[in-house]
Amino acid sequence: MSSNNIDIIGTLQNLKDQGFNVKNSASEKTDNSLDWKSQNIIIKLNTNTNIGMIIDDGTGMDMEGLVHAMKLNGRSQESNDKQGKYGIGLPQSLVVDTQLNGTAQIISKPRDKNDIYSIKIDFQKCVKNREYITVATEASSSQERMFNDNSIQNYGTIIIEEYEKSKMNELVAFIKSCDVSKSLLYEFGYKYADQLKIGKKIQFWINDDPFDVIPVDPLCMDNIANTDKQVVQCDVYSLGLERRVFYKKKGILGYNEKPGKRVKFTKSDIPEDWVKDGSFIIESAYSSNWDRLQKDIIANIEEDDQYAESHEDDVDDDDEPIKKVHERSKFMGGRYYNRNLKCIDKVSIEQPTVGNKDRYKYVTDSRHRVKFPVELDVPFDIQVNKSRIREENICPKIFITIIQISNDFVSKMYKLYRQNNDSDSDSVPDPETIVPETINPEAINPEAINPEAINPEAINPEVINPETINPETINPETIFPETIIPDTIIPETIFQETIVPKAIVPETINPKTIFQETINPKTIFQDTIVPETILQDTIVPETILSDTIVPETIVPETINPETIVPETINPETIIPKAIIPETINPETIVPETIVPNAIVPDTIVPDTIVPDTIVPDTIVPDTIVPDTIVPVVIRDIGPSKHTTISVNSGLQLITKADESVLDTLLFMYFDKCAKDQIQCMLDALNGKITEKRNILIRMIESRYMGNIETDFLGGAELIRYISKSA
Repeated sequence: MSSNNIDIIGTLQNLKDQGFNVKNSASEKTDNSLDWKSQNIIIKLNTNTNIGMIIDDGTGMDMEGLVHAMKLNGRSQESNDKQGKYGIGLPQSLVVDTQLNGTAQIISKPRDKNDIYSIKIDFQKCVKNREYITVATEASSSQERMFNDNSIQNYGTIIIEEYEKSKMNELVAFIKSCDVSKSLLYEFGYKYADQLKIGKKIQFWINDDPFDVIPVDPLCMDNIANTDKQVVQCDVYSLGLERRVFYKKKGILGYNEKPGKRVKFTKSDIPEDWVKDGSFIIESAYSSNWDRLQKDIIANIEEDDQYAESHEDDVDDDDEPIKKVHERSKFMGGRYYNRNLKCIDKVSIEQPTVGNKDRYKYVTDSRHRVKFPVELDVPFDIQVNKSRIREENICPKIFITIIQISNDFVSKMYKLYRQNNDSDSDSVPDPETIVPETINPEAINPEAINPEAINPEAINPEVINPETINPETINPETIFPETIIPDTIIPETIFQETIVPKAIVPETINPKTIFQETINPKTIFQDTIVPETILQDTIVPETILSDTIVPETIVPETINPETIVPETINPETIIPKAIIPETINPETIVPETIVPNAIVPDTIVPDTIVPDTIVPDTIVPDTIVPDTIVPVVIRDIGPSKHTTISVNSGLQLITKADESVLDTLLFMYFDKCAKDQIQCMLDALNGKITEKRNILIRMIESRYMGNIETDFLGGAELIRYISKSA
């Protein structure tokens, strides 16, 4: 079949130049595969041959279907079961990929037939002969072999294209991109999230490397609290050329109109003579830190780990990591438009420039999604390639409703979080009127609690029911020691995340109120221990767990030798890595408490041995193990830069290294991080040799996983340093 009734060269050239890029092209072919009921879609790219293949396990096409798919104007009836409508997408995607310099062929086998069919377009010949020929035939033997070798099932469709080299490189770069704003994996993740969630699978292959597309919900509706999201259904009705969008606002049915500059919500039932055109849904969600909610998605794409708080008032926009978080959050936010089961476009939400400045962040930190069916294609002004929405062309009544519902949600979030933080303490109810059984912990919003509005004198401990306490709603700054009743403490309700060490005031702790039977060792978390708050009389040896001890929190001056009970020391609980020589006070060592069996030879650091503290009577000859004397083994196999030592020896020498050597080694072991990021960390730890050494040791242990006899990265640097020192 020939399309001689149109200007072929002009049409093809327009298809190539009208802003349809390789990402749109890949999306268009994916749409077609989904329209063909595919469960699996594989896009293979060979950068050596510049051949691309799109393989699916859909229903397949016969010869008539192939011809229709390749028509330049093969319009079809719109349907909520597919994306296609205008019949120009597939030919346009092939034109963009080949740039009219290569061939494209489709090989397909219908699910209900045994024959394989094909169609082939040579775009160079089309331009030369000024003809666009679409003729389908039965597949040749070579095409049959190609289908059988590459098909997912014994049916489906394969599209083979000769990519123009620059377009192949461009598409590969988008797939491999570590920038969310450019990543095709992220774009496909949110575009096809609904399809992926119901079991469809989309996968890219670049040569022999696979890249899976995982579903992305930009609104994180499954993880957002109910108080921070909403879903509103809108029904579009018309009478002649007039339209109204009806929805419920605070339980009242009505519609928006704009008689002047302000939008007015008019209460109204739906008139009987009006016709329903269709319905759409507006989803909204708010978060002050979207990066935290989407950290797994970001980590899957980006190489950095910048999940910083991005909305502090004192943020310096010149700080590159924070600036990147701002830019990423802005890109991932906005209004998303979903048609059928695909997100066809998203529009950024710019920060307001007028009005209440305190409200600005709630505008940009709120995200919205509009879901509509094909019945509303006309009022939503769907573009030809179904990948764009122009908000200025949307039916004004519909767009006013979208904006008004979005603004109402923003106002609700602003009142919930910002204005509640300014509430007057006089609004706190009388504690005698509070009935514990009526309190629903899930209804308490921790971020809405203002500590300054709480009057500790108004709290009556007797009305507190421990079972109604939700740990996630506890703000440590609102805890007052004098209101704590030990009998009401339930260890299982104590969560590490809710404990803030700085909130513990030693002077307010009464040892007499601590009961041993109420202490649950499993609820003791090492990073919440404040040494100054430990009272000797309250220590119960049986409750001490070795894995809760943090060496940095041990203050020698607070240790009373008389409180050490030798019988309670379990040698197996001693962690050699947890011993820091700087924290050992020789005066606190009591010979009677030394258990020879508990001495682990590889934990002995010579620099920490103080001759005055050695008691001959405590030396047990049987505990001396000659094999524990580990000399530094140097294997010199050439020039100094090739000198190697074992990991075990390297760990020993690190204890003698100065800060400059530690910095050099940290650069080596953080080889997957950017140098400016490493330098930023080193600057923050400048002068803190012990912390740098501990970080380095953890990196070494993580790299070698206990294999202490292998060659140590950085051994030559250590040997040069030791040699100079000697």
